[in-house]
Amino acid sequence: MDVRRLTLAATAILPLVLLTACGVTHTTVRPIATSTVIPTSSTTSSSSSQEIVDDLTWVSDTHGWALMSPLGCERLCTSEVLTTVDGGASWSQVGTLPLTGTCVTDCGPQAFNIRFGNDNDGYAFSPSLFVTTNGGRTWLPAQGPHVVALEIVGSSAIRISSTYAGCPGPCGLRLEEAPIGSSSWRQLYAIPVQSTSRVQVVRQGPDDVYVAVFQNPAGGAQDEQTSLFISHDGGVTWSERADPCGYSGSTENDTEAISAAPEGVMVALCFPRPGGRDFVGISSDGGKTFRATAPLPDSVGYQLIAATNADDVFVSTGPNGGGQQVLEASFDGGGHWNQGAIDTGQAGLYLSPTAGFLGFESSSVGRWIGSPRDIWTTIDGGSTWFSRPI
Repeated sequence: MDVRRLTLAATAILPLVLLTACGVTHTTVRPIATSTVIPTSSTTSSSSSQEIVDDLTWVSDTHGWALMSPLGCERLCTSEVLTTVDGGASWSQVGTLPLTGTCVTDCGPQAFNIRFGNDNDGYAFSPSLFVTTNGGRTWLPAQGPHVVALEIVGSSAIRISSTYAGCPGPCGLRLEEAPIGSSSWRQLYAIPVQSTSRVQVVRQGPDDVYVAVFQNPAGGAQDEQTSLFISHDGGVTWSERADPCGYSGSTENDTEAISAAPEGVMVALCFPRPGGRDFVGISSDGGKTFRATAPLPDSVGYQLIAATNADDVFVSTGPNGGGQQVLEASFDGGGHWNQGAIDTGQAGLYLSPTAGFLGFESSSVGRWIGSPRDIWTTIDGGSTWFSRPI
């Protein structure tokens, strides 16, 4: 049984020990590109060390937000929203999500993910939905269904809503769209399958939308592969594809996460059952066909994937689970993998399997959440990475 599935299914939060790697840079074999250097000095927020970073969102290379939730519970159950305007050199608390409980009742955060579309309009979601129109200073709960995924491109937001939180996975899945900040969502697509695990939506530009509906391979049953739904006209028409990770002989390969890049590039993080080394499937034709890369180093339970083009691909562990956190980079389309960053901070167990972030704001600037309070940054397209505590 794959250890990552046991970790993602956990519902307890364990104590963690943080050994912050402040300012550490790990160099890969790729030459460093020319780019503007972010200051290396770090000013931490006033947040308690008992808080962990669940997610990040960015509207530029320098302006972003972080969603932080409490580790355990002392008195009140709140999630803080922090912001930075200098690329993460300093962070300040800008707002707090509405109170959802106390230690006497339920201390589970009601949102584990965050997305902003501009300097003012943003969403915190999964499973509840909260909306801000003033940069995160105040948040209002939105009426309606559960929201299990949401992404923004341009002036519109697209979300996957769920009628039921669990069947055991999110059920009654619908893809919906609305102008940023609007409460009027229109249905684009009724997703014809249910999930026993989780779902993911990826947008690349105004036209390309990818939806992955994951099943639960941890149950041991075969044929638990992911269903992939693709639209190349902004959600007007859809096609369903089989799991892009396919089979290795008679061995089922399962998709762990997906991402996309310009010019029809889509990537899928794959792991074989019942064992073996993870690999990546890369498509350069909008998800029609995929080729498998060389196996990834060791089977450490990779959970996150990102790409800036068909050659430059990145995979990492998430902050779930324990042990060392690593990020691997390939600059030849998966022919070779090099360790881009390693985080010595002990990770914790999250309530949500979607906690964590690996993504690029531009072709040169990207971020990765290593341990629960370290944010790693690259400003040269992934050649070098350095970390700062939040």
